[in-house]
Amino acid sequence: MNTLLKRELTRDFYIPSNATTVSPEGVNAVAYYYDLDSSTPAAIIFIGKSKKPSKHLCFRTEERREEWTQDIFENVKANTEAKEARAAKDKAAKAEAADTVQVGDVFSSSWGYDQTNVDFYKCVAKRGQMLDVIKVGSLVDHSDQGSDYLLPDVACEIGEVMTKRVNQHGGFKVESFANAYPFDGKPEYQTAWGYGH
Repeated sequence: MNTLLKRELTRDFYIPSNATTVSPEGVNAVAYYYDLDSSTPAAIIFIGKSKKPSKHLCFRTEERREEWTQDIFENVKANTEAKEARAAKDKAAKAEAADTVQVGDVFSSSWGYDQTNVDFYKCVAKRGQMLDVIKVGSLVDHSDQGSDYLLPDVACEIGEVMTKRVNQHGGFKVESFANAYPFDGKPEYQTAWGYGH
């Protein structure tokens, strides 16, 4: 097997030895200018930490290469700024949401594919944006055909205490397939026993 296929290629593998580096300040990208021949300018661009070229193109003129490269840089910078703004907004939202959570608050988690299940959780401790929660039981408030409507039974604690991080909605992730949200006091729908359980 070819040795190059056995080891991971680095950026140096793709960059011609005679390339000129173009790396503007504040942009998470770098370009390498080189010439394929005396009349064909080319450019390779790496974005972020990518080891493979994100862009690689030849041009008719150096001016067109420069225009194309600057357009890429501007797009990368705009995307980075937008990502940072979203991250800052999410961070602020999580902090604000965490401020509303109190020890004793109850959360509900509705999940399922062929049937709907509901679990309830109670906050037993809080440290900043970290919550200690424990699963609690449920009581049937009322039923319709094929449907139960549940309320939490906060006195019935189930299992072990879990530590969860508050999300921007004031809840937390229970599992990869389920999130918990602040319980609004209204009975939660669940598929009744015998109709899918």
